[in-house]
Order: sequence, then C-alpha cells, then structure tokens
Amino acid sequence: MGNTLSFLPGLAVPRATDHTLVQQSKPYIGCTFFDRLPLEVRRQIYKYLLVNPMLSDSKIVFETNPQSDETPKVSYGLSTSILRTSRQGYREASSVLYECNTFYVYCFSLEGSSLGRHMDYVCPLERYHRRNYRNESLLFPLMKEKSAFKVRHWKIILSSSDGGYGMKYDDSLINACRLMNKSRPQSLEILVIPRGMEAMPDDGSYLDINVVLRPLHLLRFPEGRFSIRDASFDEVCDDFHDSRIVPVYVSQLDSTSSHNTLANLIRSQIPVEIGADMYSRLLTYARCFERHPPFKAEMGLQWNEKEEDEMHSLYPRHYHLHITNPFGHQQLLYRNLHPVEEGLAQAKTDTELEDIAAFKEKRAAILEYLEPQYARIMDTSTNIRQFIKKQKHQGGMLWFNEAGCWCCEMDDFWDPYRHHTPDDMAEGLLYLEKYVAAFRRDTPFEVQREIKKQQREFEHYYLATEREQLLVKMNAEFEIQDYEHYDEYFKRIFNHMEAQRMEIIRARKELFKFDLANDRRCEIDPELERSEDLVDWDVLSRYDDVEAEE
Repeated sequence: MGNTLSFLPGLAVPRATDHTLVQQSKPYIGCTFFDRLPLEVRRQIYKYLLVNPMLSDSKIVFETNPQSDETPKVSYGLSTSILRTSRQGYREASSVLYECNTFYVYCFSLEGSSLGRHMDYVCPLERYHRRNYRNESLLFPLMKEKSAFKVRHWKIILSSSDGGYGMKYDDSLINACRLMNKSRPQSLEILVIPRGMEAMPDDGSYLDINVVLRPLHLLRFPEGRFSIRDASFDEVCDDFHDSRIVPVYVSQLDSTSSHNTLANLIRSQIPVEIGADMYSRLLTYARCFERHPPFKAEMGLQWNEKEEDEMHSLYPRHYHLHITNPFGHQQLLYRNLHPVEEGLAQAKTDTELEDIAAFKEKRAAILEYLEPQYARIMDTSTNIRQFIKKQKHQGGMLWFNEAGCWCCEMDDFWDPYRHHTPDDMAEGLLYLEKYVAAFRRDTPFEVQREIKKQQREFEHYYLATEREQLLVKMNAEFEIQDYEHYDEYFKRIFNHMEAQRMEIIRARKELFKFDLANDRRCEIDPELERSEDLVDWDVLSRYDDVEAEE
C-alpha cells in the first residue's frame, strides 16, 4: 500500500515519517480552557462554581465558642480553588464571585449586645477571621479585608438596639458606609429590624433611627440600585428573635418622614462631604498657631490618645519631663482647657460619627477664636514689611552690599552708622517685638493659671526658640549701642516669623477645600488671593517708591 497504513477497512492513513512523528510528539503550548472556550462560556462555568444565593441569606450565621480557637469553616458551597489556578483565572473568576453575588452584613450598635454575642462573624467575607470580643468592632475585620472593596452588591441588616448599654451611635454602619463610599458598589439594600422582633435585654432600648441611619449620607447611588425597608421575620437570624409567642413588630421607617429625603439624597449626584478630610485641614490650620513642637503634636488628641509615632519621634522626650501641656487635655477633667484644643477634640468625635453638621459648628467656633490672632499677625506683618521697604535702599539701615555690610561708595574713614540714628534702630526693634508678640496664642484665664503654676519651665521652652533668643541678644546689644549684629539678627528673626506666617496662609487657603456643599457656618474668608511672597533682601527699594508711600 506504499506509504500508508490501514487501521480500519477502507481507511488509509499516510505513513508518518520520522519528522512527522517529532512534530506530533511536541507538547501543546497553552491552555485549552482559556484558548478554546469563549469568555462567555468560561463565565458561565465560573457562575456554577462561585455563585450562591446563600451569600445573601442573613440567616446563615454560625455560633462558636468564644473561648475556643476554632473558627467556622463555611464554604457556602463555593469551589474557590478555581481562583488559584492562574492569574488569568483569578481575574476572570474573582470578577464573577464579587460581581454576581450579593453579600449580607450585620450592623449593630455594640459588639457586646445580646445580638452580637451570638455571632462569630457578621459577613461571609470575614468567616475565617477571629474576632476579639473585647476590643474589636463587629465590622473591624471586614474593613481590613481587601476583597470587601471588590463586592458590587450588598445587603445590610441593621439594628437600632443599644444592647442595654446606652450606645449613641453605630460604628459598624459607619465603617460599612466608609467602605462603600470608597468601593462604589452597584447596589445596596438596607433592612431595618423592626422593634419587637429581636431579643432585647431588660434594660435595653432603641436609638433614634434618624441618628442610626446618619452614616448613609456617605453613600451615592445615582445609577445603581438602592432601597431601604423593614426586615421580615425570615430575613433575621433565628437566634436573634424574641422568644415571646406573640411578638409585636413596629416599623421604624415612616414613608412620610425624612427617610424618603435620605433615599433621594443617596440616589442623587450631590457630592459627599468627608468629615475626616475637612478635619485634617482644620487641624493643620490650628497647629500653625502653636510654636512649641510637643504642644503642636498634641493638638487634636483626646484624653486617652497618644501622639502618632512618626510625629512623636521627631521631638525628644525631655520636652515632657518637666512641663505639662497647659493647653491640652487634663486627665482629671477629661477635657481640654484651651477652647481650640477642646474644640478640636469634639470636632474629631463628630467626624468619627460622620456628624458633619456638628463638626462644622465646632469648626466655626475654632476659626472665630483664632481670627483675632490671625488679624494681628497679618497687620503687624504689613507694618514691619513697610518699615523694611523704607530702610532697604542704598544707604538705608537695612541695605547690604555683596560683602554683607552697610557701605557704599565712600572713603576709608566713612562711618557706616552715621546715617542710622538710634530712633531708626529702636523703631525696628519695636516692630520685631510686636511681630513676635502677635504669634503668642490667646489664652483664657484658666490656661493662664496653669501657665503661672509652671511659669519658669513654660517660659524656658518658649524662650528657647530662635526668634526669642535672637531678640534677647538684639536688645542686649542695643542697650550698649553695639550695632554690629543688628542687621543679621533683624533678618533672621523676621524670616523665622515669616516662615510661620506663610504656613498659616497656606493652611488657611486649604481650610474649605472639601466643603463641597458650600456650608461653612462662619464668615471666615480663606483669602485665596493673598500673596505668599517673602522679602527679597538682595533687591533694593527704589527711592521713588519709598517717597511715594511717605
């Protein structure tokens, strides 16, 4: 039959040469699953493996022993091994897992409540995490779970019970809303457990539902699906139900109340104001008015907080050994003595609760308290800059040549100080002293009392700044009519204060950057057009300009 082999009657197969056998034995390079199957088919396979309606069933909650190290092993019938096959497989399969499933999450006002004790996890995404019942929020592990930011569809089961502890807010819902504000899911369903459905302790009560739902202001679903309704009996875990035979269920959602307004806001495109962003700008601005580094670092801290590690490492500990912060928190009073520090602590609490209206009220009070000092700094800066301009010309008191001294075309016996009277020198010193005094913070009587109790140490640390030390030297030399370092000290003191003034101006311009609703609650002008230029000591003032100003 020549070069053919017959395997079956009537079938002739060409005889393979050695070269053909080598080609046929070469392994196939690639993946049949990815190369031969269309993406639509692959996604359908992923759905069979990774989509399960149980993920949205809030009754699937497993109770474990809090003292045990065992964690619940709940697979929800998912074949997650497909995610570990390859990078392409992970990208395609994970998109199906997080986009085609709806994940439930329980939100409670307190992890120690009668509801929270029955739960080892509050969301399927955190079922393998171990929760510390004493220190961690119910939703704390979920916020650390990167996969939570990939979820496109959520269902929140919300309780307004205070758990018998008189809680005033729901930190779990706040954390969930912050997560969804960043992840921008496609749909969200809010289920509010009616009163009487859940088991309550004898001293338990319900919170104001409008306060409980306040974190929802962080969410926007202009093109997505959003709904808020009462949870049914079958949508709440059996362990949470009241044991009464005839429970009375009372809806907390009134169709004619503000909940419709809230729903319309969430479905709108109105920008979301983030309290943390606005607070950081306020804190930066307030810190610009404080010169002592440790006091500056402690601004905005509450009584049970410490400085941030990166900030605390910049300042040596000896600042804290002999002097207490008269502006900051007092351990016995659990409050701050200074209005700015007290307002910052309260404003921080408001941002943690996402109470934007209360935060703006606190911010307005802080800014109005700082405004007189800000005005003094700007006025004294204007006065001393005019004085400098008048003296910074050829032959003037603040003119320097390339050698750095007062001189001009003169003979060898020219007296460099003959045109600079003690009146000019004294006037310059007075401008400097007024400028330095403008940066000293306004303090109420009770803060002055605390300063008086440690006046020596307090003044020691504040006099240790460069501007204060140079001003003391400058006055001492002026008394003995030694003007040799007058010009050098003047420049260094002035430049030191100008740097702080520039810091205040820049922070002031950023104050209302994140006020998207344009509701400032005060008449403070950020002065966006204010110049930030510094005095150029190498450029002389023109006689014409000086005479025109005079």
